[in-house]
Amino acid sequence: MRTHNQQEAPCKGGRPFPQVESALAMDTATRMFLLWLFVLIARPQDLSESLQSIRPALTLGIVTLILVLMRITTLELARVLSLAEARQYLRFYLVMLAGIPFAYHARVAFEYILLSYSINILFFVLFVLMVDSLKALKAVLFVMCVGAAVYGVFGLTEGIITSGRLGMQGSMFDPNDLAYVLVSLLPLSCYFVLRREGLVKRIVAMISLGASVSVILFTASRGGLIGMTSLIAMFILTNTGGIRWRYKIGLPLAVLAIGVLNSEKINLERFLTLSEIGGDYNVTDEYGRMEIWERGIRFALENPITGVGVNCFAMAIGYLRAELHLIPMWQEAHNSYVQVAAEMGLLGLGLFMAIIVTCYKNFARFARPGNGDVLSPEMDELTLIAWLLRMGFVASLISAFFLSQAYSILFTAYFAFSAILRRLEGEISKESYAG
Repeated sequence: MRTHNQQEAPCKGGRPFPQVESALAMDTATRMFLLWLFVLIARPQDLSESLQSIRPALTLGIVTLILVLMRITTLELARVLSLAEARQYLRFYLVMLAGIPFAYHARVAFEYILLSYSINILFFVLFVLMVDSLKALKAVLFVMCVGAAVYGVFGLTEGIITSGRLGMQGSMFDPNDLAYVLVSLLPLSCYFVLRREGLVKRIVAMISLGASVSVILFTASRGGLIGMTSLIAMFILTNTGGIRWRYKIGLPLAVLAIGVLNSEKINLERFLTLSEIGGDYNVTDEYGRMEIWERGIRFALENPITGVGVNCFAMAIGYLRAELHLIPMWQEAHNSYVQVAAEMGLLGLGLFMAIIVTCYKNFARFARPGNGDVLSPEMDELTLIAWLLRMGFVASLISAFFLSQAYSILFTAYFAFSAILRRLEGEISKESYAG
């Protein structure tokens, strides 16, 4: 890693830029990061067994890290780590680490935190480091749009329908998780429909939107439906500059048309149970979600400082049932907030909620429409992106209420997006002032 005292060549306007070799490394690192991002979102290893042996996500992550270390300065890293989201996220991870000795199974917690979730931390840091311009941010949005399109199209063509619900190959996502992922990514594709970024990007975005909505409906995920409905409602009812009403009306009409044209493939009976939730097995059954949530809250209150250990919820449920002389079935929390509270205690939940509040406030601050100020073209684009990110973040939070996705890479991505907006605001303001 270079230090900030290393020699740098001057550039026009008096701002330094790295030597030619470092600039080349930066370009290569950016391309590698975008490829890594695509693998994390589209998960081609789930779609092709031949890729699983080479572990593309881990391999590309390591290569990206090496390339970034070749061009990053300690000063740049310090600036990133000083951002509010970075400080809060690292505290959250430290609480994870501190809970390892007190977990129901220390080895399980250790392996997950050090070998799996550490990828999220690395992703967050590299994400914020690499996306240092509006152009880079839009490149990231497009890669995520392509990733959603690929995952959606493969879901429609290669997905497996079981008990009236669409699922994917691989062990990563069940139908509910699949719906959560696509709901969280939907607004990012909208950017390339709302803005003129080229015909090819608009076509890819429309394919992504159409395929994603179809897959969400075919999964028959009630949490996914609620998340998508909230997303559509926010799209129509909230406002930002430059969004025409034809788009606000066109989105729900397009979703309705997809639903009508594919009604025979949609498990309407499952969706209709939302109107009779009081009689649903999740409310009445011993193994339903209400019972799981109640026991998860009990874990949090009994272990308020360290919880039962990250990735140990299912094990704790199994042991508890055995103690009560019940069938010791291991089940996940099926609620991201109960998951964090039970596995990391009330301190971990407090930090998790603090990050969420910080990110939402930041998205809302950027997305706030017309306050009388004349925005530069760059800030105008940033405002639209923040508006879409706020909608996606809220829809993700709603969908996550029904799923164990607290440690998802998408939560990490939205935390990073908030930090990036905060970082780019300063960069764009400096350029506007200099201009």
